[in-house]
Amino acid sequence: MTDFIKLYPEVDSAKVKTYLKQSPEVIDKSVAIFEEEIGYLQKNPILVAMGGDVYRLLDKNLGDKYKIAQIKHYSSYISKEDYREEVLNVLNIL
Repeated sequence: MTDFIKLYPEVDSAKVKTYLKQSPEVIDKSVAIFEEEIGYLQKNPILVAMGGDVYRLLDKNLGDKYKIAQIKHYSSYISKEDYREEVLNVLNIL
């Protein structure tokens, strides 16, 4: 597991979105660093995005290179049992 957005350690997603709109070059730098990290994995990895915002960023910037699946972010308001079930359902599809 790793963060997609690099060089901006913020946990508030609204602040991250605002920052990225003001500094779109951060996305390009983050993509480059992320792809370097992916290079350490097996060939043709499947990326699993935790949350819709990250999924949209990954799909927009890397969707033509990698298969990308989406699961809810672990901070979602859902029981751990239901979260586990949803994650397993997505992983079983892959």
